[in-house]
Amino acid sequence: MNILFYDGPCALCNYTVKMILKIEDKGKVDKLYFASIQSKTALQTLDENLRTPPLTGVILIENGGSVKIGVDAVKALKPYLQTRWSFLTLLFGKNTYRMIAKFRYLSGTIDSTSCPISINHSARVLH
Repeated sequence: MNILFYDGPCALCNYTVKMILKIEDKGKVDKLYFASIQSKTALQTLDENLRTPPLTGVILIENGGSVKIGVDAVKALKPYLQTRWSFLTLLFGKNTYRMIAKFRYLSGTIDSTSCPISINHSARVLH
């Protein structure tokens, strides 16, 4: 299972999950699942240092294999996106990612630890 872990209270992170679902490659057999870093799934899957604030950024685990964090996780999303949108992953260098991650709460926060997405994709958000 391929899981993208995101900061649950972060409004920007939740918006990004929704955008990924809109521009993902629908023909890809390996689907991407989503879980908040504050979720039970993260508690069972991620090392404590990845779940403890200050958070290091988004985390991608592909098929239970290697862990990619921050800008490396963003770049690893490229095969999951439609070809015309995959260039977005190339726009993020380490400095750009760090700046966005540092100021992500300026976009606001939400009370929930799970992304409120449409019922069509609710099975892909792990709790």
